Amino acid sequence: MSRALHSLPSNVTETVRVLARLDGRLLNVEASRSLTAEPFENALPIREFFAWPGKRNYEGLW
Repeated sequence: MSRALHSLPSNVTETVRVLARLDGRLLNVEASRSLTAEPFENALPIREFFAWPGKRNYEGLW
């Protein structure tokens, strides 16, 4: 590995977190089985996805 790669900050956590906007509230919680009770099909996007002609991939709903 090059020296430049070692100097980059790492974003590693021991837990998986869920970020969602539901019913006017922002969830930023550790993933657990209790989240199965949340209605994620009603969740709103957290951020906007950008797309333009010729872009190699498309994020968001199809």
